[in-house]
Amino acid sequence: MSTFRVAAVLSYADAHTRSNFSKDLWLALLFGIRFDLTVLGYLLFPPMLLLFALSLTRRPSWLEAFSLWTRPYFLIVILLISFFLSLDFFYYAYFKDHINILVFAFFEDDTEAILKTVWHNYPLIPFLLAMTFGGWAIWQGLKKILPNFVYTTHGAVYPRFFRGLIYTAIFLLVGLGARGSLGLFPLGPDHTVISSNSFVNYLSYNGILAFYRATKLKIKQQTTWDANLRYYGYENITLAFADFYQIPIQQIPPEPLSLLEQQTKKNTWAEATTPHVVVIMMESFGSYWLQFHSPQFNLLGKLESHFKQDFLFKNTLPSSGSTIGSVGALLIGAPHRPEGPFLTESEFLQVPFRTSPARIYKQAGYETRFIYGGNPGWRDLYKFARHQGFEFVEGEVEIQNTLGGSIEKHEWGIYDEDLFKYVELTLKKATQPQFIVVLTTTNHPPYQVPKNFSPEPQKIPEILSSRLVGDRKIIDQRFKVYLYSNEKLGNFLTAIKTSTLREKTIVAATGDHNFWLINFEEQEQLAKWGVPIYFYIPKGIRPAYVPQTFASHMDIFPSLYNLSLSRARFRSFGVDIFNPQQEHFAFYFTRLSLGPDGAAFALKDKDAHYFDWQGDFQRIVPGPPSESKVRMATKYKALMSIMDYYFITEKKAIQTRSKE
Repeated sequence: MSTFRVAAVLSYADAHTRSNFSKDLWLALLFGIRFDLTVLGYLLFPPMLLLFALSLTRRPSWLEAFSLWTRPYFLIVILLISFFLSLDFFYYAYFKDHINILVFAFFEDDTEAILKTVWHNYPLIPFLLAMTFGGWAIWQGLKKILPNFVYTTHGAVYPRFFRGLIYTAIFLLVGLGARGSLGLFPLGPDHTVISSNSFVNYLSYNGILAFYRATKLKIKQQTTWDANLRYYGYENITLAFADFYQIPIQQIPPEPLSLLEQQTKKNTWAEATTPHVVVIMMESFGSYWLQFHSPQFNLLGKLESHFKQDFLFKNTLPSSGSTIGSVGALLIGAPHRPEGPFLTESEFLQVPFRTSPARIYKQAGYETRFIYGGNPGWRDLYKFARHQGFEFVEGEVEIQNTLGGSIEKHEWGIYDEDLFKYVELTLKKATQPQFIVVLTTTNHPPYQVPKNFSPEPQKIPEILSSRLVGDRKIIDQRFKVYLYSNEKLGNFLTAIKTSTLREKTIVAATGDHNFWLINFEEQEQLAKWGVPIYFYIPKGIRPAYVPQTFASHMDIFPSLYNLSLSRARFRSFGVDIFNPQQEHFAFYFTRLSLGPDGAAFALKDKDAHYFDWQGDFQRIVPGPPSESKVRMATKYKALMSIMDYYFITEKKAIQTRSKE
């Protein structure tokens, strides 16, 4: 287990970490041994207890059979440990974390595409050969260490009392190893933070325990619908609504969800234009990397000019750290809960949520479409989108049929250029206003680009290069694909702006999540998770805006409703990004809240940790609570608790209607 930690340091620790946290690295390696001993303690319990029981029987044949059973047991145990530690090692290369709940995407996602990604990016054949040879070597060693046991009474026979003391001592020693601590609480994930450096903290844990924890969280997600309500201690849902809307509890109506109801103002431009509305969720469109864009390290391509001309917000967070989590939340205009399954894979798959933007635009006379660059059957996305009011759910088959010929594809579906071409054609031939949500696929492992895409070599600046970890060939390809996707989004925007669509189309673009090629420190929360939110808005309705505004995905649609609809009623949890009269915060599913005054982590019940900004929203450092930060944390707790109530209320409503 320690060997894997050393390998992680050699493979993933950047120069900054090695030079500034060398003492912490040694501490993490030593501290990690305590976690390793907990794994070994639990694995030793079965043979230990069985041996104790058999010793009391004093049956020679049973003891001899036990000696043969231990070999396959320890062979399986050692191979499983090796497998999960290897999985954890390569998992960090992409997610910059131990195995977490996202690992179950292997079974829930496009498993064939994931296997192809593993084949392209990781040494699968050498790994399988190493496991095979390792298994043989371990078996030979076990035969030496655990030879056939022959029961004999020769030699000293110790008194039962003495044998009992030995058994008790062994039991306590193994139990102490499994517990990992002499303190009040056993060793657990809460003890892994031993440094201000996130990579050091990563080293102090191990992949076996991480997988066990992920499994527990997965089971918990599938069994408790009100986990957030209970976590934040709201026994009365009206208290949560009062905290979220910052109003006295006496003002909460009997049906508190009616507080979600809003109405856009009279909008003469929207009445005359009925503009198309296109919302694009770009795969892995992280904001952190944008600061390094330059002529030598081109990351934006044709998108650069649009970022300068239009509305760009970078103090913004997605709903989730996964594609399916973020797109599911986007399709119903709501946040993703800290404790809760992905909507497309839950009991809410067939629930038509009243906050769904497709339903709101459909009521306003729009044709609603969800267009995905892959197969819309992925993780039941097709079913979920249809239940949210999308009349058309289209994917790679429809795109291929429309564009004709055999277009080039990658492992996950259609390249972004063809996806955007299809969206453009859809807008140009439309006979009624279109509401379209688009999800791209290209900027995703195994990092493929079309054969005709050959940009100038990218020269990574030293300030970034010194922090990058992992295989440099994969990193170079990662940035190339990032440039490709941004370039094609820029081309799409140019096509809109240079056609008759320019004065009757609103476009919003954001990312599903960031991507991770460096060891972000705990203080770099916005840098680690942030994605940009961009708007193209025609001249006739362009608002004033503050680029530093904080926002989340749930704020995108309230902003679009006010731009594109006149006197339209809608339900929403978010606020209009462009409205200076409203308070703006960014909420993320890790219990993180960000605002202009600082940051907060909303912990259990009424507890929270507060932080101040250091620099230009670059880092957070511990700080005292302020009125704004306390309000931000309180709204987060209340919002996530309300989401539990909202989801189950919507589900019960559809069940009631089906009975009627």
